[in-house]
Amino acid sequence: REVRSPEFFPSPSCSACPGLSMQRTLCIAPLLVASAAALSFSSYILGLQQQLCNAATELDGSGQVFCQDSWRNERGHGVTRVLEGGDVIAKGAISTTILEGQLDDERAKAMSQRGRKGAVSGARYRAAALSLVLHSARPAVPTLRSDIRLFALEGEQPYYGGGVDLTPFLVNEDDFRDFHASVKALCNRHGEGLYEGFKKECDDYFYIPSRGEHRGVGGIFFDDLETLTPAASPKAAEAFVRDLGENFIELWRPVVQRRRHEEATETQREWQEMRRGRYLEFNLLYDRGVRFGLSSGPSRIEAIMVSAPPVIRWNYMGPGKAEPDEEEAGGSAIRSRVAAELPEEERRQREDLLDLLSSPPRAWA
Repeated sequence: REVRSPEFFPSPSCSACPGLSMQRTLCIAPLLVASAAALSFSSYILGLQQQLCNAATELDGSGQVFCQDSWRNERGHGVTRVLEGGDVIAKGAISTTILEGQLDDERAKAMSQRGRKGAVSGARYRAAALSLVLHSARPAVPTLRSDIRLFALEGEQPYYGGGVDLTPFLVNEDDFRDFHASVKALCNRHGEGLYEGFKKECDDYFYIPSRGEHRGVGGIFFDDLETLTPAASPKAAEAFVRDLGENFIELWRPVVQRRRHEEATETQREWQEMRRGRYLEFNLLYDRGVRFGLSSGPSRIEAIMVSAPPVIRWNYMGPGKAEPDEEEAGGSAIRSRVAAELPEEERRQREDLLDLLSSPPRAWA
């Protein structure tokens, strides 16, 4: 029987091991056979979290630091770290979550539809994830979202997921090309053609059907990754995931350094807050990770919702929505005050972004 990590020990005694003296720090009952890869990855992301917090703090440069909230419950444990009120980072969350449990019907069905043969209701699993979102304080700096994760069903080879993408508020095509070129170069270190496939998955995933818009300009996204190629070792997939995680901040850094000192008008900040609303709409309506967290029994809602932007604005019938004709509305049509008073340059900036996000995804690299 496999020694289990002490944080998952449920009680001082165990009926699965009659006659054995159990201690609080050790359990050899096979409640879940956690592979060495799953345990190693769980330990790895806890160390990576600290590295990323250090790098983000240095890049922000305001003197603000990440708070630390360690938590533990009957399903697992993790560390939520948040920085707020920075010079570049209005709100940044870098979180680790390590869970184990049993698949419910909804989660098992969703995984089965993606080809996971062992994903049946009641199957035991172990999950470990690091997620990062850095909401920018300045409209010229896009928001960065990224994550790496492992999911292991009992008795099966673990598989990986993750990605990195940008959500801009203004269109700066040079930034998007540079970001995608760097992501592509990272992918190419591990195999030709990875970027193109993972980019398409990202474009398909981060789409808001109810708005007819993509959430941002994409990046890469992947799920259910056991190997990079049919002939590759499973360790190659983990090596790729680790390389990606260790470069999250470096992929964002050039864009930040280029745009961090650009000033913004009040109406540009209002526009940023409206676009943040789209970000949250996607998370609540379509994001699989958020839905999994909310459907997996009693949860720490603060940890699930920590990726939400700090300040959000929804303007009824605002930019990007059809507005009623004044005559049809009896002369009381609701119009966006901001849109009516915008300088021409800012009006064009908004139109450019809406056109970009509502059009087929571009090939940036």
